[in-house]
Amino acid sequence: MTDLQTGTEKKSSSNTGSLLLKAALFFVVVVAGTATGVVVTDVFGLTNLILPKQKADLSTFNDSKVKVGDACPDLDVIAGDEETVKLKDILQAERTLVAVMANGCEPCHRMLAYFNTEHDPENSDLEIICIAVDHEALLNETNLTVMGVDFKSLNTLDIYSFPTIILLDREGTVTMVTSGFSQQLRSYFAENNIV
Repeated sequence: MTDLQTGTEKKSSSNTGSLLLKAALFFVVVVAGTATGVVVTDVFGLTNLILPKQKADLSTFNDSKVKVGDACPDLDVIAGDEETVKLKDILQAERTLVAVMANGCEPCHRMLAYFNTEHDPENSDLEIICIAVDHEALLNETNLTVMGVDFKSLNTLDIYSFPTIILLDREGTVTMVTSGFSQQLRSYFAENNIV
């Protein structure tokens, strides 16, 4: 057996393994349900290969009391000077994206890195505010606004999933809310010129 033949066989074997992985993920999507399939395929970066292109419906990923059409959540946040203020009182931009995060949350860190590279505050009508119980740990990771929040405030809104993303318009009305950071959310951001 020559090296060329060995290389060809390995490549063929590699393609078969890839095809089997895609088939297995497709099976997960069909049998276990679309939501589970989105999570599994996103972890492997195969969402666009398996799932058909469709408009993002992020409402299925919201398990909090915050709903589209609601007024800005009545949330106490801790500003840089350790002063507690109401979230609704600090809204200044045309649109505000509030990212409720946790330091130990890997998807939160991926989302923060995404915001750091994709968001241009100088050329955007969007302000991003990251809030977290352990907000001090996030201060060195970003130039975005980072504020603190306590568990009691989050519990009143049933926010237990991280990250939870809340988009508010100028009047403070919730226009989008979802949990998690997936390819579907990144597509939604791109389609709606959010970040």
